[in-house]
Amino acid sequence: MNELSWAEISRQVHERADGCCEYCQSCEHNIGQPMHVDHIIPNSDDSFDNLCLSCASCNLSKSRATTAIDPMTNEIVSLFNPRTQL
Repeated sequence: MNELSWAEISRQVHERADGCCEYCQSCEHNIGQPMHVDHIIPNSDDSFDNLCLSCASCNLSKSRATTAIDPMTNEIVSLFNPRTQL
C-alpha cells in the first residue's frame, strides 16, 4: 500500500472540508487566511479521520486540548469533534 504524502493528505482534508474550518465554519476565501490541518486528537496518528481543517484562531485556541471545563456546570467535557459530532 502506498502512503500518501503530507501534501496529498492536506489537499484531501481541504477538499473534504470545502475550504472551511470544521470547528467554526469560517471559510478560507472569506477570512483571507490559510487554514491549518489540525489533529483532532493531539499526539495521535495522521489518519484521515483524525485530521480536520481548522482556521488559525480555532487551531491556536484548541492547541493540544481535548477537554475543557464547562463554565455553566464546572464539569470537564470533551471538546467538539467534527468527525463524530454534527
